[in-house]
Amino acid sequence: MIKLSRRASGLRHLRWAREIAATLDAHVRENPLLTPSQTEAIAHEARLLREHLQGMHEAVKPYRDFLETTHVTHRGMARVGVFLRGTVGGPDKAAALLRQFDEEQAKVVKPLRSLLKAALERAIGDLREGLAQMDARLLPLLTPDFVDSLYPELTRNGTMVADEGDEDDDASAPQDVK
Repeated sequence: MIKLSRRASGLRHLRWAREIAATLDAHVRENPLLTPSQTEAIAHEARLLREHLQGMHEAVKPYRDFLETTHVTHRGMARVGVFLRGTVGGPDKAAALLRQFDEEQAKVVKPLRSLLKAALERAIGDLREGLAQMDARLLPLLTPDFVDSLYPELTRNGTMVADEGDEDDDASAPQDVK
Protein backbone atom coordinates (compact mmCIF):
# COMPACT_ATOMS: atom_id res chain seq x y z
CA MET A 1 0.00 0.00 0.00
CA ILE A 2 1.18 3.47 -0.84
CA LYS A 3 0.26 6.15 1.67
CA LEU A 4 -0.24 9.80 0.86
CA SER A 5 3.01 11.70 0.62
CA ARG A 6 3.92 13.69 3.72
CA ARG A 7 4.43 16.69 1.43
CA ALA A 8 0.78 16.67 0.30
CA SER A 9 -1.28 19.64 1.44
CA GLY A 10 -3.45 19.65 4.52
CA LEU A 11 -6.55 19.71 2.35
CA ARG A 12 -5.35 16.60 0.53
CA HIS A 13 -4.61 14.88 3.85
CA LEU A 14 -8.14 15.73 4.95
CA ARG A 15 -9.61 14.22 1.76
CA TRP A 16 -7.42 11.12 2.15
CA ALA A 17 -8.54 10.59 5.73
CA ARG A 18 -12.20 11.09 4.78
CA GLU A 19 -11.82 8.38 2.13
CA ILE A 20 -10.34 5.99 4.72
CA ALA A 21 -13.11 6.77 7.22
CA ALA A 22 -15.73 6.14 4.54
CA THR A 23 -14.16 2.77 3.81
CA LEU A 24 -14.15 1.81 7.48
CA ASP A 25 -17.81 2.83 7.78
CA ALA A 26 -18.72 0.86 4.65
CA HIS A 27 -17.06 -2.28 6.04
CA VAL A 28 -19.06 -1.94 9.26
CA ARG A 29 -22.32 -1.54 7.31
CA GLU A 30 -21.76 -3.83 4.33
CA ASN A 31 -19.12 -6.52 4.91
CA PRO A 32 -20.84 -9.80 5.89
CA LEU A 33 -17.49 -11.61 6.16
CA LEU A 34 -16.47 -9.79 9.32
CA THR A 35 -16.88 -11.38 12.73
CA PRO A 36 -18.64 -9.33 15.42
CA SER A 37 -15.32 -8.57 17.11
CA GLN A 38 -13.80 -7.44 13.81
CA THR A 39 -16.82 -5.24 13.11
CA GLU A 40 -16.53 -3.66 16.55
CA ALA A 41 -12.78 -3.08 16.10
CA ILE A 42 -13.35 -1.41 12.74
CA ALA A 43 -16.18 0.73 14.14
CA HIS A 44 -13.89 1.78 16.99
CA GLU A 45 -11.16 2.77 14.52
CA ALA A 46 -13.69 4.76 12.51
CA ARG A 47 -14.64 6.70 15.66
CA LEU A 48 -10.98 7.42 16.44
CA LEU A 49 -10.33 8.50 12.87
CA ARG A 50 -13.27 10.93 12.97
CA GLU A 51 -11.54 12.64 15.92
CA HIS A 52 -8.46 13.11 13.74
CA LEU A 53 -10.70 14.34 10.92
CA GLN A 54 -12.10 17.00 13.24
CA GLY A 55 -8.57 18.07 14.17
CA MET A 56 -7.60 18.20 10.50
CA HIS A 57 -10.66 20.25 9.62
CA GLU A 58 -9.92 22.68 12.48
CA ALA A 59 -6.39 23.18 11.14
CA VAL A 60 -7.12 23.13 7.40
CA LYS A 61 -9.98 25.64 7.37
CA PRO A 62 -8.15 28.61 8.93
CA TYR A 63 -5.08 27.95 6.79
CA ARG A 64 -7.15 27.72 3.58
CA ASP A 65 -9.07 30.86 4.58
CA PHE A 66 -5.76 32.65 5.14
CA LEU A 67 -4.42 31.55 1.74
CA GLU A 68 -7.60 32.56 -0.06
CA THR A 69 -7.90 35.98 1.60
CA THR A 70 -4.89 37.60 3.29
CA HIS A 71 -2.26 35.80 1.21
CA VAL A 72 -4.03 36.46 -2.10
CA THR A 73 -4.66 40.11 -1.19
CA HIS A 74 -0.97 40.66 -0.49
CA ARG A 75 0.09 38.88 -3.67
CA GLY A 76 -2.21 41.22 -5.60
CA MET A 77 -0.65 44.24 -3.88
CA ALA A 78 2.82 43.03 -4.84
CA ARG A 79 1.80 42.56 -8.49
CA VAL A 80 0.41 46.12 -8.60
CA GLY A 81 3.66 47.44 -7.11
CA VAL A 82 5.72 45.57 -9.70
CA PHE A 83 3.46 46.88 -12.47
CA LEU A 84 3.67 50.47 -11.27
CA ARG A 85 7.48 50.36 -11.22
CA GLY A 86 7.44 50.16 -15.00
CA THR A 87 4.97 52.99 -15.62
CA VAL A 88 5.47 56.73 -16.10
CA GLY A 89 4.87 58.43 -12.77
CA GLY A 90 4.42 55.08 -11.08
CA PRO A 91 7.83 54.35 -9.52
CA ASP A 92 7.20 56.52 -6.45
CA LYS A 93 3.79 54.93 -5.84
CA ALA A 94 5.33 51.52 -6.53
CA ALA A 95 8.08 52.09 -3.97
CA ALA A 96 5.54 53.15 -1.33
CA LEU A 97 3.25 50.24 -2.10
CA LEU A 98 6.07 47.71 -2.06
CA ARG A 99 7.41 49.18 1.19
CA GLN A 100 3.91 48.83 2.72
CA PHE A 101 3.74 45.30 1.34
CA ASP A 102 7.09 44.38 2.93
CA GLU A 103 6.07 45.85 6.31
CA GLU A 104 2.74 44.02 6.37
CA GLN A 105 4.41 40.81 5.28
CA ALA A 106 6.94 41.02 8.11
CA LYS A 107 4.55 42.15 10.85
CA VAL A 108 1.31 40.36 10.01
CA VAL A 109 1.31 37.93 7.10
CA LYS A 110 4.42 35.85 7.79
CA PRO A 111 3.77 35.44 11.55
CA LEU A 112 0.13 34.50 10.93
CA ARG A 113 1.06 32.08 8.18
CA SER A 114 3.72 30.49 10.40
CA LEU A 115 1.24 30.03 13.22
CA LEU A 116 -1.45 28.52 10.98
CA LYS A 117 1.06 26.34 9.12
CA ALA A 118 2.47 24.98 12.40
CA ALA A 119 -1.04 24.01 13.56
CA LEU A 120 -1.65 22.32 10.23
CA GLU A 121 1.64 20.42 10.39
CA ARG A 122 0.76 19.19 13.90
CA ALA A 123 -2.65 18.01 12.70
CA ILE A 124 -1.08 16.21 9.73
CA GLY A 125 1.43 14.54 12.04
CA ASP A 126 -1.32 13.51 14.46
CA LEU A 127 -3.41 12.10 11.61
CA ARG A 128 -0.52 10.11 10.15
CA GLU A 129 0.43 8.76 13.58
CA GLY A 130 -3.20 7.87 14.26
CA LEU A 131 -3.42 5.96 10.98
CA ALA A 132 -0.18 4.09 11.72
CA GLN A 133 -1.58 3.10 15.11
CA MET A 134 -4.86 2.06 13.48
CA ASP A 135 -2.97 -0.19 11.07
CA ALA A 136 -1.04 -1.74 13.96
CA ARG A 137 -4.24 -2.44 15.90
CA LEU A 138 -6.09 -3.90 12.91
CA LEU A 139 -3.30 -6.11 11.54
CA PRO A 140 -3.57 -8.76 14.29
CA LEU A 141 -7.33 -9.02 13.64
CA LEU A 142 -7.44 -8.80 9.84
CA THR A 143 -5.23 -9.54 6.85
CA PRO A 144 -2.63 -7.11 5.51
CA ASP A 145 -4.68 -7.00 2.28
CA PHE A 146 -7.70 -5.84 4.28
CA VAL A 147 -5.73 -3.05 5.94
CA ASP A 148 -4.21 -2.04 2.59
CA SER A 149 -7.70 -1.88 1.06
CA LEU A 150 -8.70 0.87 3.50
CA TYR A 151 -6.46 3.34 1.70
CA PRO A 152 -7.60 4.98 -1.55
CA GLU A 153 -5.64 4.89 -4.76
CA LEU A 154 -3.34 7.87 -5.18
CA THR A 155 -2.08 9.87 -8.12
CA ARG A 156 0.46 12.60 -8.86
CA ASN A 157 3.36 10.85 -7.17
CA GLY A 158 1.30 9.95 -4.13
CA THR A 159 0.20 13.51 -3.37
CA MET A 160 -3.50 13.23 -4.26
CA VAL A 161 -6.40 10.84 -3.97
CA ALA A 162 -7.22 9.55 -7.46
CA ASP A 163 -10.76 10.41 -8.48
CA GLU A 164 -10.95 10.13 -12.25
CA GLY A 165 -14.76 10.09 -12.21
CA ASP A 166 -14.93 13.67 -10.95
CA GLU A 167 -14.07 16.24 -13.61
CA ASP A 168 -13.99 19.01 -11.00
CA ASP A 169 -11.38 17.19 -8.94
CA ASP A 170 -7.90 18.51 -9.66
CA ALA A 171 -6.55 14.96 -9.52
CA SER A 172 -8.37 14.22 -12.77
CA ALA A 173 -7.20 17.38 -14.53
CA PRO A 174 -4.36 17.21 -17.05
CA GLN A 175 -1.00 17.69 -15.37
CA ASP A 176 0.43 20.03 -17.99
CA VAL A 177 -2.07 22.89 -17.60
CA LYS A 178 -0.34 26.21 -18.23
